[in-house]
Amino acid sequence: KTCSTDREMLTRERTELQDECQKLNGEKEIEELREKNKELLTEKELLVQRKEKSETKLVEIIKEKESLCAETEQLASSIKRLKSDF
Repeated sequence: KTCSTDREMLTRERTELQDECQKLNGEKEIEELREKNKELLTEKELLVQRKEKSETKLVEIIKEKESLCAETEQLASSIKRLKSDF
């Protein structure tokens, strides 16, 4: 009877230890996922900043292009006028 009781107790302890192991593994996995999320959020923030900087630069380039186009039209008009004067 003692052997049977010891076996039952060992089986119960084994089950409890397995449950505790699963719980600890789950907690470890959750912590690893939290760390990965932090890294990804940091990376996302950097990418958002780079995107905003690129968009600002694009706006500047478009304005400069428009200015150069207007200047080119003025020069073409001036050249045409000068040619007609001769």
